[in-house]
Amino acid sequence: MAKSKSNSASCIGLIFAIIVLIAIFGVVVYLATVLLPNAAAADFGEPQAGLPTFKRIQLSSLLLLNRDALLNPQFFGAEPIPFQVTPGEGASTVAYNLLVQGVIPDAEAFINYLVYKGYDTGIQQGEFLLEPGIKPVEVAEILMQQEIGIVVLPGDRLGEVAQMVAANTNLSAEEFLQFALQPSQYGIVSTLPIENGLEGLITPMTYAVPEEGTTAFELISTMLRETEKIITPAMIAQFEANGLTVQEAVTLASMIERENHINIPNELEQMASVFYNRIQVGMPFQSDPTVQYGLRNLTGTGAWWPAITQADYTAVDSPYNTYLYPGFPPGPICMVSAEALQAVAYPAQTGFLYFRSCSGEEFHRFSVTHQEHLDACP
Repeated sequence: MAKSKSNSASCIGLIFAIIVLIAIFGVVVYLATVLLPNAAAADFGEPQAGLPTFKRIQLSSLLLLNRDALLNPQFFGAEPIPFQVTPGEGASTVAYNLLVQGVIPDAEAFINYLVYKGYDTGIQQGEFLLEPGIKPVEVAEILMQQEIGIVVLPGDRLGEVAQMVAANTNLSAEEFLQFALQPSQYGIVSTLPIENGLEGLITPMTYAVPEEGTTAFELISTMLRETEKIITPAMIAQFEANGLTVQEAVTLASMIERENHINIPNELEQMASVFYNRIQVGMPFQSDPTVQYGLRNLTGTGAWWPAITQADYTAVDSPYNTYLYPGFPPGPICMVSAEALQAVAYPAQTGFLYFRSCSGEEFHRFSVTHQEHLDACP
């Protein structure tokens, strides 16, 4: 009888132990499959659709363990920093580059977040501007933003660029111009002379920007950084050696850009030599595009580069009209290519004082004397 009671007690104990184990297992399963993913979702949002259960549990655990490294800002610089994603760079490379630049504290935790959200295969290429105080999870969101291209062409006016910006971003032309005409007032800084606005100082190229959420500050800062890559201290020193300030050099380059708007090879340097030679002998520039620029400013409507008549050379009373007013106009008249700037830095050495195009020809004829200039076209 005693043995029977002992066996019964053992069975009861075993059953109880099994029940406890089942309960513990149930709690563990509940924690792993419900509480843990829910806690991660509360902090990091829902995971990508179709993420396997085990993978979700694993990543949820890792994200919660690295919660501070992902949800707290790590970068506290004084200025926004540019971050470049080049074609072919994967999530690991991007995470490592962010770590090196001090934007995130843990590359592996960042990659886990990318995989959790499904962002690891959707990072966009291009240049991104990362603001101080940004959180690593916010960096990931920015890197996922679909980008579009704003095309700035050599010879475009600032107003034309503003229209292009308005057509492709959430910014209006008016808002862009507000910042572009008085950039220093809005905290935009540059090594370039921007106090009179950005006419001539936006490098012609395609700018990749997010389709939504772009600010005028970010876009203009990006544009100026590209121009700073071209107008280097070495180029500025060459301008000064030629007797020009940076603004004068860019202004001269803008006149050359419009004079050579059909992009004839090897003429930029010769055109630069003509204008330098005119400075030396005290001749006015007498550049037709400056009359066009002044005429559009006076009318405020119509073509950006209106056709002009012989009468307009004296009728267009604008300080940009280099037929009426000697010396440099108040500033650049259009955006300039690196080639035009290079031509101003290193002009051809000629005796030319004149150039003109003849009907039916896609090149200019250069002359030393005024009579040669008059006789240049057959």
